[in-house]
Amino acid sequence: MSQRTITLFTIVIVVFAIMSVIGYFTWKNSTEIQSQNKNTRTSQSVPTSSETISNPVASWKTYRNQKLGFTLEYPSDLSVKNENNSTLFINARNQQFSVEILNVKSEDEALSLSGFVKTGNSIFYGSEAGNSSATLSMINSDQVFMANTLVRIYGIDGGNQGNGEGFTILIENDGKFATIDAAALSKDVFTHILSTFQFIR
Repeated sequence: MSQRTITLFTIVIVVFAIMSVIGYFTWKNSTEIQSQNKNTRTSQSVPTSSETISNPVASWKTYRNQKLGFTLEYPSDLSVKNENNSTLFINARNQQFSVEILNVKSEDEALSLSGFVKTGNSIFYGSEAGNSSATLSMINSDQVFMANTLVRIYGIDGGNQGNGEGFTILIENDGKFATIDAAALSKDVFTHILSTFQFIR
């Protein structure tokens, strides 16, 4: 075999080896990309834990009373009954809350009509002003934002009432007063109702 033939044969083998190495790494890289794409599609199609958890207030309704001047959100299983200056929300399980707009001009009038008793700098709920267990914990707090509105809240937790709790709340904003009384509602439900309440013009 001539020297030229051996050289040519060697070149062919080297080129083949190089092509084989390039081909192997190209195939390997392509396989990895396909695997990554498959994993990406799989991760995108599987819902996250936050997506699988349903929003408990997603089915709630929005109530707006232009005449009385307020709006709020409430559970969809509650029916609405309007009576003069108040609105009652109630269901078959007797879970309920009512909103009453007070036609008063002062804080003292609003407190008195709502069942609160003011003694000096202290405010109590009910007829026994000396009953320390009924002292309102929120009376000395600063104003808070509720439904993007700055309000002052006076409230009392009425304790357990059957399958829920009872609450009495007095809301004041810019000289407007409203009371919200609730019975047999969970604290979470009532807190959300309260957070959506807003005076409107």
